[in-house]
Amino acid sequence: MELSESADLMSDMEQNLDEIRRKHRIEENQLRDIVDGLRHSKARVVSLVEEVNDYIFSCKDKRVAKIATEIQALERQIQAKQSEIVQINDESNRLSKALSEIQVVERNIQDNLKFRRIKRDISDKENIIRELARKVGGYDAEAYRHQSAEYSRRQSDLTAEVCMPPIWSLFNHSISEQACKVKSSS
Repeated sequence: MELSESADLMSDMEQNLDEIRRKHRIEENQLRDIVDGLRHSKARVVSLVEEVNDYIFSCKDKRVAKIATEIQALERQIQAKQSEIVQINDESNRLSKALSEIQVVERNIQDNLKFRRIKRDISDKENIIRELARKVGGYDAEAYRHQSAEYSRRQSDLTAEVCMPPIWSLFNHSISEQACKVKSSS
């Protein structure tokens, strides 16, 4: 049951991680758009500055005032965009930190799950060892080895006896003849 709950937690964390990554990509795209806007604004400011310089040399007062107003408006836009960039960078840093924290938690959960599996495996093995020790409890391995060697020796002796009956019968026959001769000579 713990594995199922952990798996659900991991799934939720992965979904959160994917959502954070998606937001991060959106913010990167917005930041890129802002930077492109700033480049455009800078080009416009440079153009206006050139126009102002041209006008100053041509002495057209109305045009200078209009250009100065446009420059001020563009400078305000630049400041607003720079402020926006700072906010987006702050949010990006916050999301990166959250992502790192989620990854640490994810690693901790994976380590914890692995630890629990190993601990359960060890416990199972210990139970098996205890059960086997209980079953083997009254057995003396050394005594069984000696008994096994004795049985092997007896088996060899019996096998030898079974394989040599004609020799024994001749031997027994010879002994019987000798016994008869001894009885008849007495």
